[in-house]
Amino acid sequence: MEKLLENFAKSIAALSAAMILLSVVHEFGYFAYVGSFFQTFVTATDYFTNAILWMPIGIITIFGWQAWRFILEDPPKIQRNNWKSWIAPLFLVGGPVSIFVFTSSGFPLFYLVGLGYLWIILFDRFVPKVELAPLSVVELRKLLRIGVPIIAAIFTLGYERAKADLDLRTNSQPYIIGIKDVPTGILRIPLRHFDKGLLLSNPVDHRIEFVKWEKVDQISKPTEDTRIDPPSCAWFRILCARSWSSP
Repeated sequence: MEKLLENFAKSIAALSAAMILLSVVHEFGYFAYVGSFFQTFVTATDYFTNAILWMPIGIITIFGWQAWRFILEDPPKIQRNNWKSWIAPLFLVGGPVSIFVFTSSGFPLFYLVGLGYLWIILFDRFVPKVELAPLSVVELRKLLRIGVPIIAAIFTLGYERAKADLDLRTNSQPYIIGIKDVPTGILRIPLRHFDKGLLLSNPVDHRIEFVKWEKVDQISKPTEDTRIDPPSCAWFRILCARSWSSP
């Protein structure tokens, strides 16, 4: 029982460290699109907060590890005389290529599936396993073999999230941000909130701005009346959800 608890504690510590690393990589991808200078406003608290949000994904990844182990640990080999051995590699590489050629999808994660598979194949070819190697060398090899595709995928997720957030400039209603010592509020679309302040998008000037919390007086958003009137309102002006104004 004591050994079980010790292993569990080590697993939690390793998972926490991995989640913090994923959080940092994700933010690098995000700000690679938004602007790297804005990342200077991100604090350690923000990275730890994001790591907590990454925790469920990490747990799901651990449970799903066995399902993908045949690709990660023993990728399907191509045998020239056995056409069946070509099926899995063709799907892994040909699928993303087909998506790129025949669709307008710009989501790079589709392509990373094929690239990740190629990385593992080439890695095994040029960095083969060494028998009786020290445990540290074996673990480092596993880390490089699997870690590089994972880091590339997380970086791409951050990059794609930034693109999606900036698309909100044309698809979202802006908020009214009250700034201290400014008589009128400014219209902005909040992108992210951090420990130090707000990352905002200016939909008019198409600019990205960062406002510190000490300068923010209030945040509000105008809402539309979404109530629907029944037919009796249109016919007899009875049970109307909204008030009628006489012409």
